[in-house]
Amino acid sequence: NVTPMSPNVHFYRFCAVNGSGAAWANPPAGFSTGAVTVDAVTNAQERNAIPGFFRISRPPAATNQDLTVSYSVSGTATPGLDYAALGGTVTIPAGASNVTITVTPIDDAYTPEGDESVILTLNSGLYTLGSPSNATVTIGDNLFPTRPVMKVTFAGYSRSEPLTNFPALVVLGTNITGFTYSQFYSTNGWDLRFTDSSLTNLLNYDIEQWDPAGTSYVWVQVPRLAASSDHIWAYWSNPADAVQPACTTNGSVWNSRYRLVAHDGGRYDSSRTFATATPGSGMVANNTNGAIGRASYFNGAMTNVFDWTALTTIETATRASISMWLRPDAGASGTLCGRQRPNGTLGWLFNFSGNQAQFIPNGYSAGLNSTTGIAPAGQLSMVTLVYKGAESIELYRNGVLDNSWYNSGIVGSIGSGDTTFCVGAKNNYYSTPAQYDSFYEGTIDEFRMSREAFSSNWVWATWFNVASNSAFCTYSATAGLPMLTNSPPSNITAASATLNGYLVVTGQAPATVFACWGETDGGTNRGAWDHAEVWPAPQLPGVFSTNVTVVPDKIYYYRFNATNMAGEGWADSLVRFVTTAITVDTV
Repeated sequence: NVTPMSPNVHFYRFCAVNGSGAAWANPPAGFSTGAVTVDAVTNAQERNAIPGFFRISRPPAATNQDLTVSYSVSGTATPGLDYAALGGTVTIPAGASNVTITVTPIDDAYTPEGDESVILTLNSGLYTLGSPSNATVTIGDNLFPTRPVMKVTFAGYSRSEPLTNFPALVVLGTNITGFTYSQFYSTNGWDLRFTDSSLTNLLNYDIEQWDPAGTSYVWVQVPRLAASSDHIWAYWSNPADAVQPACTTNGSVWNSRYRLVAHDGGRYDSSRTFATATPGSGMVANNTNGAIGRASYFNGAMTNVFDWTALTTIETATRASISMWLRPDAGASGTLCGRQRPNGTLGWLFNFSGNQAQFIPNGYSAGLNSTTGIAPAGQLSMVTLVYKGAESIELYRNGVLDNSWYNSGIVGSIGSGDTTFCVGAKNNYYSTPAQYDSFYEGTIDEFRMSREAFSSNWVWATWFNVASNSAFCTYSATAGLPMLTNSPPSNITAASATLNGYLVVTGQAPATVFACWGETDGGTNRGAWDHAEVWPAPQLPGVFSTNVTVVPDKIYYYRFNATNMAGEGWADSLVRFVTTAITVDTV
């Protein structure tokens, strides 16, 4: 055991001596008594392949020879996929007190995955491990490489009840500033994607109508609606995404309580049930315009029906909801949907007559009637039934409660347990063979059945989202988020310093740049910083520098920020500098 005299690279070699002479071990061995440490200099960005750097250091007094340092790598980023794989060793050359290791990011396709980490940990070796012995470089995700992005804010929802996994209608068209169908790689819109407000989680969506020459209707499953500031993001124009996503065909937009979602008014189901009705010989789906795209018109003839057989809908549900958009003909009457059994009371019926709606539950010959003109002739109105059994039955017109019925005798399920019913008429089992009866005249659109008794707020939001989409949803102009990096400060004195940053991309929109700085870290809240220097829009990508006045013996922080019509972007790392004078003297 020896005691080295200084933090340096020391060498040793064993020697053996006998009568024939001396023999030396070869080659000599060396070790360092200077503590080796690691820190992260800058983070990396996928956008423009901006590298990040680790710095491995040793004391300046221990630089007399080369020193090879071993390290291991971990973290959420994958070598070879998210960044160029690192070698595992690095040599600090003689005369140098540190060496950098470059983390070169790889722009791994286009799916948002969030920022990822690369953690470098020093291994034991012929040196002393100092502190810190590990450091992390973050690779900033390239969420929107060259793609348009749009913020959809649900400004029209301000009710007290949070709605979870709400299927919201998003309406796309060239009336949105910057939006063009030519930006899409898929003519079917399959490269369209939606994320939550954090820009990290993809959302399910269902394309009802895609029309490159007009308006497109898309249903998106919004995780939570609770305030008028709640929002999601849409982006597109990525060739890697131009394959139809599973969510557009598997019904995942609609929660498992939905049993039927017929965008066309009664034939084709978009819920997870995936059923298809049998049309009467004279019935054609999608034969007229509705509240949302195309709908189905029923002319009152006995061949104008949709017959649903072997469908587990809401028959056995003790709580349920039925909704549809109606445009009745003048003088229209008939059954909107339902079935009836031989004794005339078993089954359920949702009728329309004289501009009034009526729901007759299983086992009753009468039921709940609307109190007002619930669907005026020639006008589109949304009619919703909410069945809560003995608790209540409710009828809504255009999202507002019209009438309710409480009857303690109503118990059990909404129907008699059968799996056959009709839209546009009723299955009449009075006669043999069974036949249709009570034919409706007019349009039905967006026919839905659910095994859930929706709240009044859910019913209202479902109506308002369609009836006044531009009031319920606010669509930003299409753009990308600006992206920036911080650069090291320069010209630091006890009275001033120069803050440096770099605007990487403007996001295809006019960008305003800010240098936020102060004695405390304000994070990503510009208002929390002591100062903010500003360069008004429009700014071009490039270097931004500003000289600021400081006081001696303080620690300062800064971070660059930029905004455009799509939102704001922050430099991924924080810069810190000290205004304390550093001196040297001869001891």
